[in-house]
Amino acid sequence: MQRAIALREENAWQQSRRIAALNEALRMEAITDKLTGLYNARYFWDSIGNCFTEHLHSGEPFAFVILDIDFFKRINDTYGHPGGDQVLEQFAKKLRGSTRDQDLVARIGGEEFALILRNLSLPEIPACLMRHHHELREHQIQGATARHPLSCRGAQGSIVKAPNAVAADP
Repeated sequence: MQRAIALREENAWQQSRRIAALNEALRMEAITDKLTGLYNARYFWDSIGNCFTEHLHSGEPFAFVILDIDFFKRINDTYGHPGGDQVLEQFAKKLRGSTRDQDLVARIGGEEFALILRNLSLPEIPACLMRHHHELREHQIQGATARHPLSCRGAQGSIVKAPNAVAADP
């Protein structure tokens, strides 16, 4: 009898672990862009909202950037959607590789990407953005598109200090 109970408990524990793993896989699928492996738009917009809320309570600075690959339609028209997908994948890899672990990188639309850069002071933001711009501009995508230099345009916002920031309760 005790052995039967132990076997049932072991079985229930294994099923519980399996369900937890499946739930985690579903959660990751829900917040990840399938093509690039970056976070998706839903996750970005939730995260930026959380950054604003956190900033209002703690004053933690952050910056956000929206990037768009220039003339992406021309890439798709010239090399087809597989070539365009290859450009998006490589651009995403380069973008992720040029950011810090604490930064968030997301694909928020076709050829549109977004960054949330945390813990940067106002003087650090332009230098960080210029570094990203230079690294992305110098990177050439290879493969179906031969060697295609990329350019991108970006818009940025910086939140460094809220006028009425209140420290969060410990």
